[in-house]
Amino acid sequence: MSKVVKGRACDLEVMWRGDDGRFHTVALPDPGEVFTEPALAAIEQVLAQAKSEDIAELVERRELAVVEYWDDQPVDGEAEAPFVDSTPPIGLFDRVVGSLSELEAALAEVDPRWGLDVVTALDDLVEAD
Repeated sequence: MSKVVKGRACDLEVMWRGDDGRFHTVALPDPGEVFTEPALAAIEQVLAQAKSEDIAELVERRELAVVEYWDDQPVDGEAEAPFVDSTPPIGLFDRVVGSLSELEAALAEVDPRWGLDVVTALDDLVEAD
């Protein structure tokens, strides 16, 4: 599945940045793996209480923020090579949040290397409901 973020195609199934500047992620068999159990439980509660359009806007803002971050970085295929086909660490996101605004703030603190992966996992959780 491809998605256009800031006018750029992002392949959300297959995060590294290719020599062509294209962003890539590896789909996780279970998107919840990127979250610790307490964080996942809290996120699921927040998502259950939030409006779907607010969640969609949050996801879009975070995707755009990650793309803008990487747009400001030089494309370096050699530096990206170790991350090709890598999945984010299991339990990477461990923040327990109580609101959509807290979730967005916590997502903003994720290492940009894994930012798109975590947002994609969050979006997968939303789509699963």
